[in-house]
Amino acid sequence: MSILRIFTAGTHNGIPFSNEDIQTIARKTADFGEEMIPFVLGHPDKNLPIMGFLPKAAIKIYQEGGKTSIGFDKEMADMSEQSLEILREMGHNKLSPRLVEGVIRHIGLVEKAAVAENNAQDFAALTGTFAAHDTLFENASKGLSNLFKKPFKKSKNMAEETETTQPDVLAEMQAKVDKLTDSVTKLKEQVTAKEQKETEAAAKAAEEAVKADFASAEYSHLSDQQRQDFATMCVQLPADQQIKFKETIKAMANKPKAPGNGSVTAEFGAKGKDGEKSTTDLFREQMAGL
Repeated sequence: MSILRIFTAGTHNGIPFSNEDIQTIARKTADFGEEMIPFVLGHPDKNLPIMGFLPKAAIKIYQEGGKTSIGFDKEMADMSEQSLEILREMGHNKLSPRLVEGVIRHIGLVEKAAVAENNAQDFAALTGTFAAHDTLFENASKGLSNLFKKPFKKSKNMAEETETTQPDVLAEMQAKVDKLTDSVTKLKEQVTAKEQKETEAAAKAAEEAVKADFASAEYSHLSDQQRQDFATMCVQLPADQQIKFKETIKAMANKPKAPGNGSVTAEFGAKGKDGEKSTTDLFREQMAGL
């Protein structure tokens, strides 16, 4: 048994196909493809002329070198010797599938296939008889061979120009998906930027509110620098802890400080011989005494 490759994983005509993509193509072809897939010259829109058929059931999936491929047993190809002779004379002995919405619609016989691996196999080397559809080429002659050869050999690079492993409709769908993906990405970026801006604005408003609060008469016992420092500390606390923090700072105004000589002063943060104490040291001392 010899397997001929129809398609395989890889990048063909600039379009990547994964192993999973090949599995999907095989499944869709089995579900929605024609029972008899035609072999055609090149990639004609109307699938004419038909050179033979491949039963859909003959398509199988196999692994080669870590890649998933689709192929068929060469004995399953329904092809007349006259058709093969035409292919040999024209040099159209390589296989190239046409996909429509992920379904193999025909197998083109071309001079050069987009699937590089397919160029190493020679389909026209097959021999056999045309069984199920033998009437198509039953009476074929050398004249018929020349008739086919004449129009198709005008363009030596016809296979390269017309071959495609991805139909236009799929390319259009992919373009729409890409465009929609870009739109969604941009929308997400806009929403994120808006949320960030709103968060920053809310944080700024909260900070200004705290600063305004510490500027009130309730904190008159603090110096300007202390008000600023305590306001900065308060902003960094959760909302429920800010209330307790403010109450603690307010309570400092009513707690006298006893200097070393035993006298009492109500002056909060009075300057000593070392100058005014830092906010951090003052806060630590007052908290320890509460």
